[in-house]
Amino acid sequence: TRYSAFIAFDEEGSYQAPLVDEDQNDHVLVGTNQFYLYTGTGRQTMNSDYPANWLLVYSYAPTMLAAEKAGKVRIFDLGNAVPPSVDIESVTFVDLDQQQRQAGGLVQWTPSEVADFGFTLNYSVYLAEDVDGTNEQLVGNVSLGTNEIAVPYDTNVGFTLRTVLVYATNNVGRSATAASGTFFDQVGKITITTTVQTVEVTQTSTTTETTTTTDDVLRITGLSYSDTNAQAYIIEGTVSWVPPEDVASVERWALYIASDEDNSNAAQLWDTSNTQWIPLGTNELNIYADTVRQTGDDSDLPAIWLVAYGWSTSGGLHEETKATLRLYDSSPDVP
Repeated sequence: TRYSAFIAFDEEGSYQAPLVDEDQNDHVLVGTNQFYLYTGTGRQTMNSDYPANWLLVYSYAPTMLAAEKAGKVRIFDLGNAVPPSVDIESVTFVDLDQQQRQAGGLVQWTPSEVADFGFTLNYSVYLAEDVDGTNEQLVGNVSLGTNEIAVPYDTNVGFTLRTVLVYATNNVGRSATAASGTFFDQVGKITITTTVQTVEVTQTSTTTETTTTTDDVLRITGLSYSDTNAQAYIIEGTVSWVPPEDVASVERWALYIASDEDNSNAAQLWDTSNTQWIPLGTNELNIYADTVRQTGDDSDLPAIWLVAYGWSTSGGLHEETKATLRLYDSSPDVP
């Protein structure tokens, strides 16, 4: 009776390669509970595409005893260096905290199907403004083999922390880059459906659903405008608004005049500074002199609505920010 040791890609012993001791024996007898590896043993399996992540010890031989009954341990390759990479395919996080600028929920990640974990001991998880780790905030650390971590409810994420970063770490430090995912502050958006099921003795059941939707904090409010040009069909003056509480997903502002509240046949307004775009931090547009109150796209429909939008950081009009106001053309003319 004897023991044999192997290194393998996974716990199931895939692509396992036998180990030999200093005397080039591939086994030790029962009663000996240690095995000195041959100097210079390479950490590789029988398939070079699959790294050796596990050490397995079998009683007698692997062909005589199933891998699930083997002793096994993850291999940590002591290289005095940080993990060269983090082998993760995806990172997901859904904010379940409904409070403004706060987050909470479960971060989960999926390791790559073929990954070398030999230099990794732990994962470190952060919230940050971007993939470069700007103003990163540590969520916590978990051991290799655990692929999730809880973000405590009431975690302050402000208006900018919307990126999750997962680094591979060891005693030397962390990987140079992180796997990343983005999330949306669900305040004002999340809808929670609670289902309660009661099973009666007759095996029939009833289901009650309760739906709760929070107030929207992404929408522009306080849109106002008063025409300062007394000529009919000409508009001038200042359009002002109150920005949403959450502007993390907004890059700039855009104002339109249109034939209806849906921004149909829209014509974008220009500011007196000769730009169509209003930067974040500025909450007014001074309409360019002698702007004609007419719709775009060669439409014959009149411009009777003022429509304000945020421009999304991912490109395009941010529909959830839209605010509208009926447009009054100040002139001495009767209707």
